[in-house]
Amino acid sequence: MYRRTDGLWVASVSVGSYAARQRKVAYGHTRQEAQQALADALRAQRYGVLNPGPTQTVGEFLTRWLEDTVRPSVRWSTFKSYQEISERHLIPRLGPVRLTALSPQHVQALLNEKARKRLSPRTVQYIRDVLRNALEP
Repeated sequence: MYRRTDGLWVASVSVGSYAARQRKVAYGHTRQEAQQALADALRAQRYGVLNPGPTQTVGEFLTRWLEDTVRPSVRWSTFKSYQEISERHLIPRLGPVRLTALSPQHVQALLNEKARKRLSPRTVQYIRDVLRNALEP
């Protein structure tokens, strides 16, 4: 950890094997902010969460999540169900939203819209559950 000349704190650590070493760097206005940002980045890496780029959309994320995470780890019927919910409900409404800009208001608006369209409460809950599973580390 060190403090830059502009006053920003920098926390960095090298991770990975010698051949595939990566440097994780986090910044903060205080030493504690920098330490927390670095701890969050390392935790995300440990759980296999990709750090979204500034332009990655929810639709791109969900498509990749389905192929890379869900397909190899669940039964075929479960995968097809998740895929249908994503393609029919989540991607059309939330797909264009940048992943870094996704907020609880976006999700609540989607769920309210689906409830107004008279989808069953269980289907609305399932839409929420699929999105939650995708986004949790």
